[in-house]
Amino acid sequence: MVKKNTSGIALYKEDLKQSIEELTDLQRKMLSLTLSDLDPEQLKLDKIYPVSVDSFPEFRSQNAEEAYETLIESAQSLFDKFVMIRGGIEAQTEDEIEFYRWLSQLRYSDKTYSVGLIFSNMVKLYLRDIQDILKNKTEPAVQKELDPGPTRNINKKIE
Repeated sequence: MVKKNTSGIALYKEDLKQSIEELTDLQRKMLSLTLSDLDPEQLKLDKIYPVSVDSFPEFRSQNAEEAYETLIESAQSLFDKFVMIRGGIEAQTEDEIEFYRWLSQLRYSDKTYSVGLIFSNMVKLYLRDIQDILKNKTEPAVQKELDPGPTRNINKKIE
């Protein structure tokens, strides 16, 4: 067995930080809402962590359907994203590269205007580091991503 080089710790933390910075503001906020208070032992890989339109004050000025569509698009994009980690927790050397997804599954609830996030094993492995990065990340305004342009009136507002 090859002894793991301790400089790998810096590499994987930088890779996680970069991956989080590449997320949209809304995606970072989705992660913060669901992960911020979890202990790694509490994170269940088969549990659905719901995020609803009501969780975002930025959505309150939009009608529910449009806000929900924005939330779905953001969650789908998060599902498609990979995280590349060099010399991570499971690597034997810093030269090993691991690829993970943020999410292993998504669920939608049209009734509650929410998406259910089911996290990948990577999130459990690196939860403390992810929480630290999200906590230290200043959260820019989400409005630029949420601006849908001209809106149609559907008479259903989130209060």
